[in-house]
Amino acid sequence: MCGWEAKNTNCIMKLLSSKLSRSISFILLIILISTVFLYSRTAIDDATHVTDIGNISMTITNYGVYGTAFRIEDQASCEYPIGSHIEHLWMGGLWFGGEQNGQRKVSTGAIDAYPDAAASEGFEFTTRDTGSVIYQIEERSSLTSSQFFHPEAISHQDFICDFSDSSIYVIDESGEQIQIPEHDPFGIDIHQETYSWSLPFADAFVIFSFDITNKSEFPIENIWIGYWYEPTIGNTDLTPYSGPDRSWSFYDDPCNMIDTMAMGYSFDRDGDDGFAESYIGCRVLGSTPAFYDTTDGRILYAGPDAFKYNIWKWRNQQDPLFSTPASDGQRYIRLSTGLNDVPIWPEEAFVSSNWTQMVSTGPYPTLLPDSTMQIVFAIVCAEKYGPDPMSEDTPLAKTNLINNASWAKIAYDGEDKNSNGILDPDEDLEGPNGEPPNGVIDRYILPSAPPPPMMRLVASDKAVDIYWNNSPESYVDPVIGVEDFEGYKIYRARMTQDNQGQGLRDLFQLIGQFDRVDSIGFNTGLEFVRLPEPVEIDGHLMHYKLTNSDLLNGWQYIYAVTAFDTGDPNNNLESLESSPLLNYIRVFPGPPPDPVADVGVFPNPYRAFSGWDGRGNDGPKERERMIHFYNLPDKCTIIIYTLAGEIVDHIYHDAATYSGGDIAWYGSFAGDGSVFSGGMHSWDVVSEADQALATGMYLYTVRNEVSGDIQKGKFVVIK
Repeated sequence: MCGWEAKNTNCIMKLLSSKLSRSISFILLIILISTVFLYSRTAIDDATHVTDIGNISMTITNYGVYGTAFRIEDQASCEYPIGSHIEHLWMGGLWFGGEQNGQRKVSTGAIDAYPDAAASEGFEFTTRDTGSVIYQIEERSSLTSSQFFHPEAISHQDFICDFSDSSIYVIDESGEQIQIPEHDPFGIDIHQETYSWSLPFADAFVIFSFDITNKSEFPIENIWIGYWYEPTIGNTDLTPYSGPDRSWSFYDDPCNMIDTMAMGYSFDRDGDDGFAESYIGCRVLGSTPAFYDTTDGRILYAGPDAFKYNIWKWRNQQDPLFSTPASDGQRYIRLSTGLNDVPIWPEEAFVSSNWTQMVSTGPYPTLLPDSTMQIVFAIVCAEKYGPDPMSEDTPLAKTNLINNASWAKIAYDGEDKNSNGILDPDEDLEGPNGEPPNGVIDRYILPSAPPPPMMRLVASDKAVDIYWNNSPESYVDPVIGVEDFEGYKIYRARMTQDNQGQGLRDLFQLIGQFDRVDSIGFNTGLEFVRLPEPVEIDGHLMHYKLTNSDLLNGWQYIYAVTAFDTGDPNNNLESLESSPLLNYIRVFPGPPPDPVADVGVFPNPYRAFSGWDGRGNDGPKERERMIHFYNLPDKCTIIIYTLAGEIVDHIYHDAATYSGGDIAWYGSFAGDGSVFSGGMHSWDVVSEADQALATGMYLYTVRNEVSGDIQKGKFVVIK
């Protein structure tokens, strides 16, 4: 999506071909070279940023596209709850429509098509590139404990970038410029910011804020702005969307809207038999200028019909009501009119199909040259509430969706308590440190818990040592302006293939709580876990330690340490706690390296239905199995043989660097940053020739690469 314009090239070439003096021609040649260099620089497309601070894992780009279209392996498109492998979004994008110079047109960030080519129709926003500044995504955080802390951050995780619709070309990987098909730009620059929080009441939505500036010489009138997206909900463990076991369905997700909340939503009709019972919605939160500006007692524009909702069938040109808009004229009609204008929807709209949908707002006043407007949306996810079947889409089932969407609106409104877009006299509050009212609407004001501490884990035989520092204890609450730290909570989850779809937050169990001795909490005191002297780990001082014992070697455990505060009785606010999703770490207990201990294998015999084996909807996956060699020395070579003496596989082990990266299981179910004990190495029961092992007995040797000692053993595979 990297854009460039060579608007001066033709003029310069004509001058060079005329009878100018050689010196002038030389100067113009230099100008030409400089111009081409300026406009053909490759700005950097960035699709690597994924929200991970709250309970949604969603891909954000700097070229107007959201989600991955399931094209980036092992990267979430819109996973919720985080860690569940339940996807909710194929792809989405911003739409901007209006009239300029008497022509009606629409610039789209994405449409319901695969962006297969370097320049694809409907993918019309490109990274801004001035020749000297290349705009990539910047990450900021309001959490003082974050490496991305920034005093101007809005949320716990801000992603900031800029893009534009001005370019009519993109540059492919070979450096060739390719024209974007059917693209007629307005000449708008877009500054995008996304906001995510880890707060338990505000971790199920991502807010998208767009500042849109008219950089052209011409006004833009009758503006409508929409957020188009294709929701698709399912569990990728049970129904993979790629590979030989692909069974993903785009045709089982009904759509609907809640017009009083300016929100469309979708859900999986059968909920994948209980493993994908959740919703995704998109809500219009507001704009600047506001929807309902009643400064002089009347609505200036927009009004009750400002929200429009549309769905259509993916790549369908035949359906009279639900056909895909295929031109700027058709897209503008979809932006400015909605199915909520149709008195009775056909029942077809509420049944399963491959739906795409869009929420839009307008019309907005004329956007003059060099003027800016802002529009804000929220992507909201929620787990189904209550016993009603997903297929019935009852008000009870939507309880969490409505609650999460309400918190998104509360976050956006900030001081604007009545959501009228005007700062009423009683709404302009003092700042968190007593600053006087500033005369503008301060948005994104939410109660805040102390940030979580920095945490480190050390794995050992059937145990894990949990270390953390004391950084939350000096945190000043931004609302009440005082240090209100109260204590710590320690959580643990044990992950198996049977509970992957639940999400991490629901799997965490409280295994310890320690708080100050006062009138709040359990009054355990902090001395039980406080170290006599701080311990340095990875260059950081740790002040507390808790050992969790009686664990199962080789199993995946996840730990988190949270901090909670005293609450604010004066404002009727209960104690707030940081999210365990902020600093969780995965760990695999096991014996440490040992140069003399007897090496072994477990489970032995290995049966092909182990609780940690990866599974699809048709059973275990051959390349996501796992057995463990244990009591290994620091550096060693493991060789597996058949009974006939044929070599099955070589495994090289280095305790200092081992990360599980040599088998697929860890990439699918653990990820980077997992902690290992160093004395174990996992194997996927697949040979060097990429063949699954048959039932039978196998031999192995382990050579200590330091001492040269060799140990031998055997194990059994049963399928």
